[in-house]
Amino acid sequence: MLPPHLRLRSPRDFDALKRQGQRWRGDRLAPNVMPNNLPHNRFGFVVSGRVGRAVTRNRVKRRLRAAVRSWLPGLAPGYDVVVVAYPSSARAAYHDLEDELGRLFERANLLAVR
Repeated sequence: MLPPHLRLRSPRDFDALKRQGQRWRGDRLAPNVMPNNLPHNRFGFVVSGRVGRAVTRNRVKRRLRAAVRSWLPGLAPGYDVVVVAYPSSARAAYHDLEDELGRLFERANLLAVR
């Protein structure tokens, strides 16, 4: 689990990222990123019903939270990030999701150390 101060929960924040954030698309994931003027990052996850039934969606969200936790020490602070999962993410292994998330974070210039 991500600590509460690192989570996006407000629909207003999700809407702002959708409208104003910059999106990077991958095969299975698409993070929306926007500066937040805070000393830490905040993360949200969008896994629609197209990904699968509730069990599948929850498994994808758990894997994405774990992948974000693994990348957290290497990320530059001060961004809101919403990770949108595509239906192909349901069939992907955890390490594939983690690798793709890292590539997308790199493309978004979110990695503090290269």
